[in-house]
Amino acid sequence: MRSPASSVDRAGRPFDLLSLARALTAASEHALVWKGAGSLVSAGDLDCAVPRRAWPAVEDAFRAWVRDEGIAASVVCTHAVGVHVLVGCGGDAGSDLLQVDLVDAKLVHGVPVWTADDLHDVAVVEGGVRRLPAGAEGVARVLAHRRDVRELLRGDTTAGALAGALGARGRLALRRGSTSRLALELLLAGRALAAPRSLARSVATDRARRGCPVLRALGAGRRVPEPVEAWLAAVETDHEVTRA
Repeated sequence: MRSPASSVDRAGRPFDLLSLARALTAASEHALVWKGAGSLVSAGDLDCAVPRRAWPAVEDAFRAWVRDEGIAASVVCTHAVGVHVLVGCGGDAGSDLLQVDLVDAKLVHGVPVWTADDLHDVAVVEGGVRRLPAGAEGVARVLAHRRDVRELLRGDTTAGALAGALGARGRLALRRGSTSRLALELLLAGRALAAPRSLARSVATDRARRGCPVLRALGAGRRVPEPVEAWLAAVETDHEVTRA
């Protein structure tokens, strides 16, 4: 059944991300929302941590949800290393793009700062959505973006639990200030230099983001830059496209 936010005149209105997050949670015990689960209202971006082995089940649940919401097509993009990107477009979504990132390993400079399995141990289920508590989300965000998010780290024991499991980089993520952020950046850069393949992965991801029409459209405001069917025909040459 379609939600009110998915009617044919929904242009510019948010997708029902709460409903989608519940569907993905039900599809796999390994799927969780790692960022922003406390406020699932956006233009169409759901950040999930899902190990690679669970991608097929979550992908199937995404396709079913998209179909039930009256969205015309789903697209699978595999061009970003470590991430399975699912996109919904057309039909009731119009030219807006619904984006779901399934992160197996969060890469910084081509090396993992955390994996979906790392996060799973501290996840909770609330309101039908598997998610990170605020403290653990803060640690995951700091490692992903190397910026302070102190409001998430305060008063939550899950921050220490996740940081301890991740070792030195996790402990640095808990510390405040520019000196700690610089130390974290140097640690991650050092790990990348010690593993030449990681640098190759980083370069490959950068090239993919520039050359992939799906990633370009997502980075340009999550809107199709031309008529939906014409865009789908273009991306279908090197992406898996399923029409409802």
